[in-house]
Amino acid sequence: MLLLLRSRLTGGKSKRYRHAARHLAECRSCDATITDFSDHPSHAQFLEILRKEHGRKHGFWRLVDL
Repeated sequence: MLLLLRSRLTGGKSKRYRHAARHLAECRSCDATITDFSDHPSHAQFLEILRKEHGRKHGFWRLVDL
């Protein structure tokens, strides 16, 4: 799901921002149940990465920050 979310943001598909925000919310809800992330970032770390890479995509962040 993380790859799908990133591809929607990287590809500049603003019509897909609503779906990407929904996927991010699903990831957030799963985060508390994961005990071993292995080499993957936690949800908080992933959010930080997304904000660095896509911080100017205000349409997406408006949907996330609701």
